[in-house]
Amino acid sequence: MPITDQQAAVLRALLAGSTAEHLRLHQQLDTRADQMPYAVLVSNAFIEAADRRFGDSPGPDEITEYVADIRSRSGNLQDGLDPAVAERVLLTAVADGNVDDLSAREVRNTQIILLAALAADASLSEPELDIGPLTEQAIIAARALLS
Repeated sequence: MPITDQQAAVLRALLAGSTAEHLRLHQQLDTRADQMPYAVLVSNAFIEAADRRFGDSPGPDEITEYVADIRSRSGNLQDGLDPAVAERVLLTAVADGNVDDLSAREVRNTQIILLAALAADASLSEPELDIGPLTEQAIIAARALLS
């Protein structure tokens, strides 16, 4: 399954912090054939962004503090982001975490929230959003996994 321009556009909207645009474009991914590659794309972008933010061996306290910071940014995030799940998802991306007991939906939704926060913190420029290393690496990795 190839990564389509539409799936890349949904990712770009997420990375740009365009919540309404992300939701609008995401709703257009109406088939499982569209959604699965997008989920792989998000997962790869999330891993790349987490690695850029935390490096190879972040301490658990660093992860806990970051999740607390994200949750403090809005009431919606306090209610919508389970801190224990978010910490485990982050640790799985950059260290020795495990999310095998979580549903794929829970992991994916948490990755989306965390990816949006990581991208906002990175203050990506327009060129970085279009052809930057984060987007490019996610697309390359997703294409490799899906081919």
